[in-house]
Amino acid sequence: YLLTMFAGFLPVVGMISGILVTPHVNAGMTWIFLKKARGEDVEFGDVFAGFSRCYGKLAMVGLIQFIVMFVLVLVFLIPMLGMGISLDGLEPGSAPEIPPEAALGMGLLFAFVFLVVMFLAIRFSLAHVVAIDRPDSAINAFKLSWRVTKGRFLTILGLAIILILLNVAGTLALLIGLIFTMPMLSAVVAQFYHDACESALGRPPE
Repeated sequence: YLLTMFAGFLPVVGMISGILVTPHVNAGMTWIFLKKARGEDVEFGDVFAGFSRCYGKLAMVGLIQFIVMFVLVLVFLIPMLGMGISLDGLEPGSAPEIPPEAALGMGLLFAFVFLVVMFLAIRFSLAHVVAIDRPDSAINAFKLSWRVTKGRFLTILGLAIILILLNVAGTLALLIGLIFTMPMLSAVVAQFYHDACESALGRPPE
């Protein structure tokens, strides 16, 4: 997790790893906790299951996520350029002059894009675990994630807020706390997916 996080700060490397590495790492970590939830034996090699079980499918999941994020960024940038706000010719450390009405429009647009990103992130939060667990295609993984999270949005949102606060606390603890808080995300996603599968089969989760 720490390696993929640091790679994300590098412009080109972060984009490539977000498609070819990060989805596989996330899926492998979640796969471990899913097997534990099912009472199955877990081996160290399971953390690399995302690379061995369905590398191409998870790469497609990462590519789709990248395309969606790219489109949303354009949704924010294109209107900003249409308002006449340009970053060309700025000296380092200086801020562009933004008219009040343009600043208000940018703020509203940013809030809209942020809410859309948060909504899609929650509804598609199970795509990588579905991809590694089922033989469905990447598109079907997103469809199943959308179906499973239907009616559970507020529950997942509450869990996400708790995890974000825990990760913030882990960051404040000289980053050492992240070693303990970051894997909680995979554990929660795996348990949520497992409980949803059990409910779908008519077996109330323990």
